[in-house]
Amino acid sequence: MTDEHLAGLWTLIALIAFLSVCAWAYSGKRRSSFEDAANLPFADEDVHKATLDTSLENDNVDNNEQSATSRKSL
Repeated sequence: MTDEHLAGLWTLIALIAFLSVCAWAYSGKRRSSFEDAANLPFADEDVHKATLDTSLENDNVDNNEQSATSRKSL
């Protein structure tokens, strides 16, 4: 077997592997798991929003206390 035959064989193996991965990725059986994986970044959105809201409220309380303290010292 010559080098050209081996190069052609490896190209064919790579093409078959690529087409197999594409068929697996776009198969109907995998759709629900891929949709779940695609939504993972948004899964904790409510938790983060609640944490952010609490953090902002605490900052506002701290700022109001500092303003009141500043006014008293004037």
